[in-house]
Amino acid sequence: MIDLKIILFSIIWLNLCSCKEVKNNEDTYTEEDKVYQLRKKNIQVSCLILRNIDSTAAIVQDKGAKSIITDSTDDNCLLQYVDSISTRLIKSPKKIYFKNLESINDVSDGYLSEYMSEIAYEQFKKNFEVFYNFYSKEDKTNMKLFIFNGVISHIEFSEDKKIAKHEAIRICKSYKALYKRNQFLDDLLYLLNNYE
Repeated sequence: MIDLKIILFSIIWLNLCSCKEVKNNEDTYTEEDKVYQLRKKNIQVSCLILRNIDSTAAIVQDKGAKSIITDSTDDNCLLQYVDSISTRLIKSPKKIYFKNLESINDVSDGYLSEYMSEIAYEQFKKNFEVFYNFYSKEDKTNMKLFIFNGVISHIEFSEDKKIAKHEAIRICKSYKALYKRNQFLDDLLYLLNNYE
């Protein structure tokens, strides 16, 4: 009888110790590991994870944009994440932020697609030089369309389309002064001049 009690006590003790060990290992995971584990388990992505911009950016760049978008539990958090990526590209231009916008834009639809148009116009207006630098190295047609759609959407949803169109042309011409030979800007100017 005493042997049985010792055996049961030993089993319980070992289980408790192994549980503590697993808990301690979970505490040492990086945010990137946690996002990966959640994706692996098909658990929804919370706002807490989306707030860790750099870790989530690495996941998005690694073809995880669709799962981040699909598994996000809160649309507002997702929009804040996209806004944060755009702001980071403006404040500290890094290729990872450009690639994130590209990845998210490629898989966005519905409300996110509409929001990406606002982000595109913001990049055009505030950050064209940096954006164009990344674009010219990558030569991605989808990112050219990203800006074009953003500019056209901005005009389309403005209260005064004529003023918005002239403002976009003015901005485009100011960039054209910096970049004399620039097919991207030539194409955008052509589009704007022929936009009704």
